[in-house]
Amino acid sequence: MDRGFSTLMRALCAAMAAALCACLVPSAAVASPIVATCHATSGEALVTQQIAARSVRWDCASRDYLLRSKTNLLLFPLGEAADAPRYFITTVSSFDRITLSVRDSDGTLRSASYTMEQGKPVAGGPVFRLPLPQIHSDSVEVIAAVDGVWTAATLTEARLTKSVEEAAWPLGTLLILAAISGLLCAPLFFNLGFWHVLRERFLLWHVLVVVGMIGQTVLNGGLIQWFVPISLGQLTPLMQVALAISLSAACMFAADFIENERLPRQTKAALKWCAAFIVFTSVIYALKIPAMRSFGNQIYYASFIPMMGILALSMVQAARRGSRAVWFQVVAWTPIFVIGIIRVATNLGIGPEPTDALIPFTFAIGFEVLITSLGVADRFMTLKEQRDKARADAAILGSLSRRDPLTGLMNRRAIEPRFQALRDEGFDTFALVDLDHFKRVNDDFGHACGDAVLVAVAAALDADDDTLAVRLGGEEFLLLLRGADAAERAERRRQAIPGRVARCGADLDRLVTASMGLVQLPRHGMEKIDFAELYTRADRLLYEAKSAGRNRAMSEKLTYFEPRNIERQSIEAA
Repeated sequence: MDRGFSTLMRALCAAMAAALCACLVPSAAVASPIVATCHATSGEALVTQQIAARSVRWDCASRDYLLRSKTNLLLFPLGEAADAPRYFITTVSSFDRITLSVRDSDGTLRSASYTMEQGKPVAGGPVFRLPLPQIHSDSVEVIAAVDGVWTAATLTEARLTKSVEEAAWPLGTLLILAAISGLLCAPLFFNLGFWHVLRERFLLWHVLVVVGMIGQTVLNGGLIQWFVPISLGQLTPLMQVALAISLSAACMFAADFIENERLPRQTKAALKWCAAFIVFTSVIYALKIPAMRSFGNQIYYASFIPMMGILALSMVQAARRGSRAVWFQVVAWTPIFVIGIIRVATNLGIGPEPTDALIPFTFAIGFEVLITSLGVADRFMTLKEQRDKARADAAILGSLSRRDPLTGLMNRRAIEPRFQALRDEGFDTFALVDLDHFKRVNDDFGHACGDAVLVAVAAALDADDDTLAVRLGGEEFLLLLRGADAAERAERRRQAIPGRVARCGADLDRLVTASMGLVQLPRHGMEKIDFAELYTRADRLLYEAKSAGRNRAMSEKLTYFEPRNIERQSIEAA
């Protein structure tokens, strides 16, 4: 997965670099479009008469396009262009009506009026076109009257072009944008793959971020028209929805992506409130409530200021607290922040004429997904290492809690909960082994010698697939055995203890022997007998062996129908 992810990132970097080069290299085959030189506003009822009477008061000096409570007028001089323009084009946006008028040198005026549904989105760029009235050789100017406009960029981005190709982005840029859109799908699969391994919410939020940004790339670049032609009325809200999804999900992503101890709880909560606020303002703006037309665009763009501020604050706080993950966010979001500030400022009337800066914004989106995907992979690997280490530590602790640290044998805690399952697996012989006079060994030779004796006893018990050896505590051991010769194998192990201890190197002047109490259960039946009851039976037999002189085994074989009718046997070591 890591190798595939690295390959994806290299391909995405190459595609973005190629796309940027394509944007920077102008096309010599396409003529420059005609831009408006003057603008004006007028009452909707008077605009036709004013245009006909040439009584419009044009402003050719300032670029104040924010007065949209009235009809906005744009003046395009035709000059002496060899090829007459055929289309009025501008950025995708909402409006009520656009009236295009062509004036000839003798004052003749030809007009055509269009509603928003009549606008034709261009396949290759976030623009739409409207056909101009017929232009003659003596035509001198085109006047566009835009009613009910919501976005200032509708006016500032307006152009007259001869062909659709002049309106669209360069073909090379569009092809590479299409490639980027396809490559951006890959992080979706990587995130889902990561989610399968590590259930962290930030992975799902990043999926939504990528989905929203893919939507923006496809919609802003006009690529959607190549596959599913949609109307201008559908395209405008879809672009706003895609932006709302990506930005709100980005806030939620940052809240969960940055390490918990590196981000204050209040900032994390503020990021989540920002996500909800962006969705709310986007829905209100998409409804295009008529009463909000004169100020709705400013409110919409101003609503992004709190989000950018809180995102920036979260990055600063996390960086100061030593977060590693936040630096991927800093690098990823810097281009979007810069372009976003320009978009917000110009649409609020600060700086140059309003612009959506869609080409650089689209590439900033791709850059953000690239860097954030690297951050997701890095965070995934960090969390996975932490989880694996925690699991390994837990396994070690669990093993220590189920193992005797001196002998390495299992302890009672490891066996008792599993006893019924072991019975089902055929372990039907229960042998309790206790060393004879072990306290004297400790008293006469010291506890170090006693520990060496216990280790030697553990080796003599010789656990295997059909024999489980357990240290119950002190000098008391347990054997669980299965097989037809289980009792004989248990006795051989008991008798092997003195020789094994004698060879262990402990400085002893005596043999260390063991006594054993052994209970054999029927192969079928008595399944409900529990560990405690068997231990009690074996302990009683062990006591009998001790009372009979030690260094011997006392056993009984239970039957299903007559559990009290037992067969006893005492075996003394030779």
